[in-house]
Amino acid sequence: MEPETVSFEELQRVKREMRKEDARRLAAGEVTPEQLQEENSIFSKDAKMRIHDLVGYVTRTYLPK
Repeated sequence: MEPETVSFEELQRVKREMRKEDARRLAAGEVTPEQLQEENSIFSKDAKMRIHDLVGYVTRTYLPK
């Protein structure tokens, strides 16, 4: 089975609709900003992250060689 192809424009349309619904829910008092942020986050607010060698990564990635 082949994966479905979706255009960038379609993705952007869906994103705009989702943000519009988020704004409506906030205005109606259905959710708090914190609840909405938690819903839309890929990480839980309680997630703890540790970035190994962040300085090394930034140096290798962003500084000229």
